[in-house]
Amino acid sequence: MTLTVVAPARRKVIAHLSPELMRLCGYWNELEAIHKAFDAAAQQVVNTRQAPICVQGCGKCCIDNSVIAQGVEADYAMSWLAGQPQLHKRVMDACREWLTRPGQGKYSYGKGLNMEWFRSKAGQHEMQMAAHEPCPFLDPDKTCLIHYARPLVCRAYGVTHQAPDCIKPRGVNETLESEAWFDADYPAFQTSDGQMVSLKRIVQSFTRKIKEPRYAREGFLYFQMMERFYAKELAGLLDDGQIPIVKVAVGMGGTYRLLWQDQFTEAWSNVLADESIATQVPFKTGQNGLPVIVIVK
Repeated sequence: MTLTVVAPARRKVIAHLSPELMRLCGYWNELEAIHKAFDAAAQQVVNTRQAPICVQGCGKCCIDNSVIAQGVEADYAMSWLAGQPQLHKRVMDACREWLTRPGQGKYSYGKGLNMEWFRSKAGQHEMQMAAHEPCPFLDPDKTCLIHYARPLVCRAYGVTHQAPDCIKPRGVNETLESEAWFDADYPAFQTSDGQMVSLKRIVQSFTRKIKEPRYAREGFLYFQMMERFYAKELAGLLDDGQIPIVKVAVGMGGTYRLLWQDQFTEAWSNVLADESIATQVPFKTGQNGLPVIVIVK
């Protein structure tokens, strides 16, 4: 005789979770579904190009980009990390290293961050500097320490918007003037009730339902991860003036992350006057100076 034992302990644990934690678990489930949608979009691009999106051992997109994420993504990453004890110290040391990198003379230090300064030319300049620091999660072998739990902005790179500084070889039907990417506005996904929705709508719907500021705010991933496990140490580092104030800046409303082509195009338009941008793009530009794009639907 074969007996199957169903222990009630897990049901009891779930039943005693706080309402907030129950909501967070729900957010995580939806976030994982969105990750799968980005995976499907990435596969579409691969199929269209008939070539990989990334070059193994490259890591170029991580060398000059620091990750902006939502609080719910930081919580998701920390939840995943809790099940990876062999990585915990390395990941948290990487967060600490990024926050405390020597920056005297480049960054402003202090205990407070007022919006007037942040919106000033100096504040925005420091934000750009911090955003283009190397990601500390890039391992020497050019793999990501938290690849499974990486935020949406990492998953979007080269999938739902172009990657102008990417060194990957051109795929089938791509030229110096075109690059394949997935149209996030196209209704490519079917919901449980039969509606066809776009990837952008899925993400925006998910973001809008998050009400708690802790989960809805956006900021650098490394600060938010430190905040969750090492809040007292983080406060001490801030009090001692070891962390630039711009690195702990958080905001609301999706102003930081570049997930879609229209966001990238707007950012591109803002720097067209900067001649140095031409050296960052390995292909010719089309009308209005913008790259010609092949849309994958």
